[in-house]
Amino acid sequence: MRTEVLTRWDDQDAQGHVNNASFGDYLQEARVALMHGSPIGDLLGSGVVVVSQQLEYLAPVLYDGTPIVADVVVGKVGASRFDFGYLLTHGGQPVLRATTTLCPVDGNGHPKRLTGAQAEWLRSEQGPMPQLRELPMQARTQADRSHHYAGTVRWSDLDRYDHVNNVSYLTYFQEARIAATIAVDPTGLRMGMDHLWLVARHDVAYLKPLAWQAGLLDIRTSIIKVGRTSLTLVSELFADRDATEPHARSITVLVMADLSGTPAEIGAEMREKVAGWVLA
Repeated sequence: MRTEVLTRWDDQDAQGHVNNASFGDYLQEARVALMHGSPIGDLLGSGVVVVSQQLEYLAPVLYDGTPIVADVVVGKVGASRFDFGYLLTHGGQPVLRATTTLCPVDGNGHPKRLTGAQAEWLRSEQGPMPQLRELPMQARTQADRSHHYAGTVRWSDLDRYDHVNNVSYLTYFQEARIAATIAVDPTGLRMGMDHLWLVARHDVAYLKPLAWQAGLLDIRTSIIKVGRTSLTLVSELFADRDATEPHARSITVLVMADLSGTPAEIGAEMREKVAGWVLA
């Protein structure tokens, strides 16, 4: 299945290319366009939620007014879950590989079985899924070895099911991640520096729905691993500082690069600065 997704000027970030969180919106637009009018299109009205998604960034996208092309296949089809796989290209160049697991839900948010016709159509669209390296989604943050970011839920973050949309979580985790890296080192600000931090991979597990709230979120970020050119982070989103169970968890791989985008080695000074947040 193929569809096109238009880019917007405000999809860009401070580094002048399409922001990593915007790709989550492109995936959503692609699957909604393909589901609408299909035998599973009624799920958009009755309820279908994202359980998890994995995004692997292959190349930066500069805004030029041309659309993103999304090729979408169906992967595993279960009784009440199904997977989509995506390859996004821009100007003929692959820019993102991704997978999404979705679950139909009833009016109370409980999982609902696919009908026979829905499952049959999904199986008719099955194809080779992107093969992505497994990340440690079982990792948990540690309150005493985490950066704590006080985020807010905006009214516009909600979707038609009256809870925070899956794409909004990408923005929440991005805000927390940037705040955490700036706290470690001012070069995390991303602008006017002699190197870049690029998101190479971002996986999210959506654990329980989040409604609008007036209070501040507590988004905790810890470091799982410091590689030669990369940092692997785990972030968890809690409703507040006293909450014990997260609404969502993400694993992000950040790559340090020079201004041309070539990976650069993380130096001893940076390694020393992040040591206090590396999980034991």
